[in-house]
Amino acid sequence: MTESQLHIECPKCGAPYRVAEAMAGRTVSCRRCGASFAVGDSLDRSTEQRLGELAVRFHMLSAEQVAEVLAEAFMDDPNRPGARFVAAGALTADQLDYLLALQTLKTERNADLPFGELAVSHGWAQRADIDTALSEQKRIFARERRTVLIGDLLVERGILSAERRDQLLAEQNRQVASPEPEQETRIVISVSDDRMRVVATLSDGGTRPTPEEVEAELAEFGVVHGIDGDAIERLCAAGPGEPGMLVAEGTPPTPSVDGSVDYLFDLHPLKAGRQGEDGVIDFRDRGEIPQVEPGMVLARKTPPQPGSPGQDVHGAAINPAPPKDVGLSAGVGAEISGDHTVVTATAEGYPSVAATGIISVFPEYAIEGDVGYNTGHVNFHGRVIVSGIVQSGFRVRCGELVARELEATEIEADGDVAIAGGIIGARVKAGGSVKAKYLHKAKLEVLGDVIIERELVDSEVQCSGTLHAERCKILSSNISARDGVHTREVGSDASVPCTIAVGIDERVLAETARLEEAIEAIRTAAQERAGRLLAIGERNTTIDGQIGKLAQIQDKAMVRQRELQGSGNAAEIAQVERSIADAETALTQLFAEQERLNGENESLAALEQGESEALAALEAERESLVAWSREHVGKPVIQVDGTLHQQTLIRTPHKETRITGDRKRVFWEEREVTTEDGNTVWRLTPVT
Repeated sequence: MTESQLHIECPKCGAPYRVAEAMAGRTVSCRRCGASFAVGDSLDRSTEQRLGELAVRFHMLSAEQVAEVLAEAFMDDPNRPGARFVAAGALTADQLDYLLALQTLKTERNADLPFGELAVSHGWAQRADIDTALSEQKRIFARERRTVLIGDLLVERGILSAERRDQLLAEQNRQVASPEPEQETRIVISVSDDRMRVVATLSDGGTRPTPEEVEAELAEFGVVHGIDGDAIERLCAAGPGEPGMLVAEGTPPTPSVDGSVDYLFDLHPLKAGRQGEDGVIDFRDRGEIPQVEPGMVLARKTPPQPGSPGQDVHGAAINPAPPKDVGLSAGVGAEISGDHTVVTATAEGYPSVAATGIISVFPEYAIEGDVGYNTGHVNFHGRVIVSGIVQSGFRVRCGELVARELEATEIEADGDVAIAGGIIGARVKAGGSVKAKYLHKAKLEVLGDVIIERELVDSEVQCSGTLHAERCKILSSNISARDGVHTREVGSDASVPCTIAVGIDERVLAETARLEEAIEAIRTAAQERAGRLLAIGERNTTIDGQIGKLAQIQDKAMVRQRELQGSGNAAEIAQVERSIADAETALTQLFAEQERLNGENESLAALEQGESEALAALEAERESLVAWSREHVGKPVIQVDGTLHQQTLIRTPHKETRITGDRKRVFWEEREVTTEDGNTVWRLTPVT
């Protein structure tokens, strides 16, 4: 606010104005309600009270501080509401200016909302135009601390003419108390935020311009590209007061084309077998299961193609977003071409692609009956088909698993797990998706989707895809699904509250932490091994020196022994023989130690080779997992078709929300929204 202006407020409806000091004492009319009042008479205690309430709301003052200031005997400044807060030292002048500007925004916004409805009802604007103007009004306030009426913004953008704006204001009884002098500019140029569209409007009161004058005005705004001469001529022919016209448009860039992979087989059959009329599943019916032979092409990659630049209305280049590449990897039973664009089968079996994109060909291992004492633990690199149950206490490690039911077992699969019945008390880790009718006291760590048909109780699910439980009730469970949850009901009045995390990849975080721990363990072992190899080398060097010295002692003693032969000096001969024997014993011990050290050295070297390969595999797995997670951004979405019961805790990437009161038919997504004061916050908002 400049020194030459005053803040005033209508005593009847509270509409705020800024007028010149020269207006003090004069009578004006409220542009909203039409009431007449004198400048200065409108400044009363209610205005001070409302400013105090705003100061409390925005944590500038406490309610007690406001009460103390209002109770003190200050002489109110009739030309500046809230001056007593500054005089009392409770607010700074800048803080008061902000509160006055915010009060103006709130009042004008309350009037602008019905203004927008009137414009739409008259057919003079679309609802999207009103929403855009309201958003622009907030952005201007946040940036400049001033309030611009949306009617003026709509005129600037050519949506409304000035006459229609004034007609709508008149319908609201919003007559301007002290209008500012109108600008003399006859040509109003509006450049869109993305600098791709230019709208020109001819203001009222001016003479009809020539096309050359419009082009000169465009040049003043730096518009040099995409100018439509025909549109400029139509604008000039129409004359002032008509809606704005698009007179220039930028050239958008040609979009890049992301890399893609064309899979030549069914990616996720997830078939547990064919169910007969008697309800029994025939696991031998594999008519729809894809089978490949060596040499068959499994996938082809189309490399990414960069787009071409465009140009905005100012002539600046607009570069297209760089294309995203997609990885192509081969696992067991497959190989990738030298240019990494084609994956071919090297074995006969069942083709599968993991969630990380690794393509493998798994052989099949069919087990008639249960996995139990007759089979023992199962460790098979291919696809395991169990016609019965995986019994409690037995483990299965495989490429993919199909079974009728899982009891309290441990399953680890590189690909999909398809269970015809339920998973009860089992722990399942899968690189693909998991499908079952129900979960009871189970723990799932899944890189793909989880599909549950009937019930999910007392279980923990971590998946990097989506939890599909559209007909399912979730009770007393902890769920983490990076791409969201869709279910029928969550919780009940009697069960332990559930925790639902969406948009967060706890599965990948845990798996990455495990890989980091394994990598660090190998590196620590390698450091310890390197220290031991260094110690062995140093000891071998010492032993070599000791062997050399003993060999010299032994040689000298043997020479002396030959010299003493026949001398009859028995005592010296015995002493020399003892010296030779002692050297021989010491040499034997040193050679034995050296042989042991050399054997240890060879073992450590062999271990180093194995650990080096293991480290490379772990690092590759970690990098693949991180890259996959980076490319697949989570979706913080939860959809409950029935009831979302109270006390359920919903965790999203930016906040936690405890549900108070039962909610019906919920479809929420975490989004960043702008509040009335211009701040941005993350909230769970309805998806429309």
